Amino acid sequence: MITWQNKLEYLGMPFELISFTCPKNGPPTYEVKVYYGSTRFGLCGFGHGETLEKALEDAVIGFPTNWNEVSKKITEQEWNKIAHI
Repeated sequence: MITWQNKLEYLGMPFELISFTCPKNGPPTYEVKVYYGSTRFGLCGFGHGETLEKALEDAVIGFPTNWNEVSKKITEQEWNKIAHI
């Protein structure tokens, strides 16, 4: 399964974990900042969720990127690695 973290790494998009809270009577909350592009300047997105994956998805879902195509490229790259062993 291709995770949001895999997609960001493939595109060279850095992210920061801004905060993580785990209250006694509730689910944990992750807050992240994702940078669009390979630098920490310019467009960025903020997200939060009960898991790191959900927070990353929340942060990047509005970016002008075809995420299905990114998943496809990652899958093709992995299959090529397997085929050349």
